[in-house]
Amino acid sequence: MKLKFYLTIFGLLLFIEIVSISFKTTNTKVCTMNALAYPSGAAANIGAGYSGATWDNSGATCGSCHSGGTYNPRTFLRLLDSATGLQVTQYIPNVAYKLEVKDTCTSGSPKYAFCIMAAKSTLHTNINTWGTMPSGVANHTVSARNYIEQSASARTATSTTPTSRYILTLPWKGPATGSGSVTFYAEVMATNGSATSGDSPAPAVNLTVTEAVVTPVVISSIIAQKDMKGALIKWNTASELNISKYVVQHSIDGSNFETVGTVASNSSSKANDYSFIHSTPSNGTNYYRLTIADNNGNISYSKVVSVTYSNGKEFKVTPNPVTNTIQVDNIIGYNYSIFNTTGKNFMSGKIGTTQIDVSKLSAGTYTMTIEKEGKKSTYKFIKL
Repeated sequence: MKLKFYLTIFGLLLFIEIVSISFKTTNTKVCTMNALAYPSGAAANIGAGYSGATWDNSGATCGSCHSGGTYNPRTFLRLLDSATGLQVTQYIPNVAYKLEVKDTCTSGSPKYAFCIMAAKSTLHTNINTWGTMPSGVANHTVSARNYIEQSASARTATSTTPTSRYILTLPWKGPATGSGSVTFYAEVMATNGSATSGDSPAPAVNLTVTEAVVTPVVISSIIAQKDMKGALIKWNTASELNISKYVVQHSIDGSNFETVGTVASNSSSKANDYSFIHSTPSNGTNYYRLTIADNNGNISYSKVVSVTYSNGKEFKVTPNPVTNTIQVDNIIGYNYSIFNTTGKNFMSGKIGTTQIDVSKLSAGTYTMTIEKEGKKSTYKFIKL
C-alpha cells in the first residue's frame, strides 16, 4: 500500500516536471519567434502590445525577450505642430500634429524596432487618429487597439554621426472635442537583427498632452509682416462669442513667449478685423501668437506666425510732419508711390538716394507705399 502511494507521488512529481520543462520550452520558442517576427512588428505577430504601458499586456516591452546588447539606447518623444514644427504640450481637437520619436545610442551601429501607441490618459481608451504611415511603418490593430510598428524589417539609423540615432515622424490628429488628455507610449529597441540576444531594448517612455480649451471664436486668418513702424500682426475672425480680449505674444525661439500687447474684442458675433504693431522686433525670426481669452476666464491659442528681420525694423521714414524732404534709410532700390486721402497718385518712382523731395506737394495728409519683391509697406505722413 505504501509502495503504491510512493509510486503515485513520484508519478505526480514527474508529471509536474515534464509540464514545467514543456512550459519553459514553449516560452523559449515564443522568444525565438520574436526574433524571427520582429521585422513586421511584435504586436502584430505575438498578438499583444509591447509599448511598455503598465496597464497593457502587464507592461511588456521588447525586454521581455530581447537582451544582451551594449548599444545603450534612449528614447525621446515630442508632439510637434504640423504647420510650424514647434513642440506643443496641448492639442487642439481635429488639428494635425506630428509625433517625433527619437532614439539615440552611445555605441554600435544597430537597426531599430519599435512599438508605439496612443490612448486616453484615463480609462486608457484607444486613440487611433494616426495619419498615413511613412514607408517602412505600419499601423497594426490588435485586440481593438492600434500599435505603430516597423514593417518588413527593422529600420536603418537616420544618422550615425557622432553615434547612431533614429528619428521617426508620425502624422497624428487631435481627437474629437472632449477626449481629454492623451498619452503616447513608446518602446524602441536597438537590434542586431539576428537573434534575441545581442539586442538593447530602450527603457519605455510616455508623453501626455492635454486637450486645449477652444473658445468660441473662429479665426479666419492671422499673418505677421514687416511694416515701417515694426512688425504688423493682423488677424480676422469669422465669428466671435463671449470673447474678452486678444493678447499678442512674441518669441525669438518659437517656444518661450512673452506678452507685448493686448487688443480688446469688438464683442460682436459678426466678422471682425484686428491688427497690432510690435514696435521692437528682434533681428532674425520673430514668432507671434494670440492668447484668446473669453469672459469666463478660459484661454486658447492661435497658430504661430513669423516674420524675419535682417536688421531690426525694415526701414525708417522721417520726419513726420515733413516740410520739403522725406529722409529714408535702408530702402534704396525700392519702388514708392505717394497718394492723397482720395487715392490719387501724386508721385511714384524708384528710390535712388536717402531722400525724397516732396516740396511740390500741397499741404495735407498722404500715404506712401514702399514695395520690393512683392512685399509692401505703407506710411502715413503730413505735408506742411
